[in-house]
Parts: sequence; structure tokens; C-alpha cells
Amino acid sequence: MLVYTRNRGVPLTFSAPVYIKAIDCDTDDQFGTAVALKDTVIVVGAPGQDSPTRGSTTNDAVDSGAAFLF
Repeated sequence: MLVYTRNRGVPLTFSAPVYIKAIDCDTDDQFGTAVALKDTVIVVGAPGQDSPTRGSTTNDAVDSGAAFLF
């Protein structure tokens, strides 16, 4: 996902994009399906993210989903 910052002033310009990603997402995790912005906080959803269940080290909670804060 690319994030641009709007520069104040005239003419209207944007800074170079910043690339954000989750370090453990697979293609079918649907990272970026939902995005919320508030001031300088970005929340990115990944509804297909597999996660370990409590006390486990394997991704056995299939499609449990995740939200990533940036």
C-alpha cells in the first residue's frame, strides 16, 4: 500500500509515497481491503489473515482476520 503526504502551499503537491505493509501477510489475507485514517494514524484491515490460537505457534485460526496500525 502506498501512502502520500499532502504538502501545504501553492501549488498543491504531494511528497514521495511511503510503502507500508504487514510483515506476515500472504496474498489471500486481503491486506488493505478496509482502511481507516484519523490524523496521523492508519488502520489497515486484513480479513483473511490466519493467526495462531492462544498458546500455539502455528496459524491454525484460519481467516481470523487482523487490523494493523501505522
